[in-house]
Parts: sequence; C-alpha cells; structure tokens
Amino acid sequence: MNFSTFGPFPLQEWSKKGLREFWLNTDRVQAELGYPPNLDRGIGVYILVAELRSGELVPWYVGKTDKGFGIRFRQHLAGRKLAPLFEMKVVAIRVFVIALVTSAGKLKRKLSAAGFVRSIDRLEFALIGSCLEKNKNLINTKEKVFQKGLHVPGYLNSEPKNYDESAQQLAKMLEVRRK
Repeated sequence: MNFSTFGPFPLQEWSKKGLREFWLNTDRVQAELGYPPNLDRGIGVYILVAELRSGELVPWYVGKTDKGFGIRFRQHLAGRKLAPLFEMKVVAIRVFVIALVTSAGKLKRKLSAAGFVRSIDRLEFALIGSCLEKNKNLINTKEKVFQKGLHVPGYLNSEPKNYDESAQQLAKMLEVRRK
C-alpha cells in the first residue's frame, strides 16, 4: 500500500465556506507543487494540528476516510465534534492529509479490496499512538484508552528516567526522543 503525505495546509474557518475555501486553496497549492488534483476526493488518514505561537505543531485529532476527505470533513462539521479545537487560542489550524495512492502516485478514490481498508485502519491506529506521544489530550476516543495503557520502555508511553539499559538501547536504536 502506498500513501503520500500532503500539507500541512491552513484551515482558516470551520464552516461550509471555510471548508470550500480550504479545498480550493489546497488544489491550488497542489497544482503549484505538481501534486495530483482533487485531494478532497482522496481516501486515507488526516491529522488536524494546532500551530502554537512558538511555531510548534501539536496534533489534536487523527481521522480516516474511505469515502473522501471532503465528505469526511463535512461530516465533522455537521457533528460539531471538532468545533472546540477551532475555539482555542492558537495561531492556526493546519491539516496533514495522508492519501492512499497508486504505485504511479495517483490518488485512490475508492476501495477496491479489503486490504486497503485494513491499511487505512492500521495507519490511523499507528498515527493515533504517535500523536498521543506528542499530545496526551488528543480528541480521539477510538483506540485512545488502549494506546494510553500500552507501555513499552524505550518506545511508547514511558519516561526516559525509568529506562533500564535495554530500554535505553531500544530508544537509541529507534531514535525515540523524549523531552
């Protein structure tokens, strides 16, 4: 399974108009960079990110879609689940889109096999785990309890001060860095 990462794209306003502008702007940026058009029709995983005044990007939500990014974002708009994110005092909200692509780099727009569904599910699961390492207040509820309870010294949900020699070596090998 091949994925391509796009973004981070700024999302100015959490409204129908804001989303329409977001996808139009995203298509313009993609065309300038030589990326495939119509990212809103692509499928895969996305991360909503808060940009802090320091410039740091903090993940707040990881989602997936097998219907199209544009459709999924409109569903979020109707559900109001993500609205609090846009009320935070941050410099900007940004979006990373990780789209399923063909071996030739064209966007996949529909799922043709169960393997594609599994690959999107697994990527979302992995990204939720990685994003939890960066932000313990991630909005996601799916898989979050499991991931928060999973502790592997030197890799996941563990503090370097508690690392024994083996955990230190694992962290070094995996290049895991903790603040």
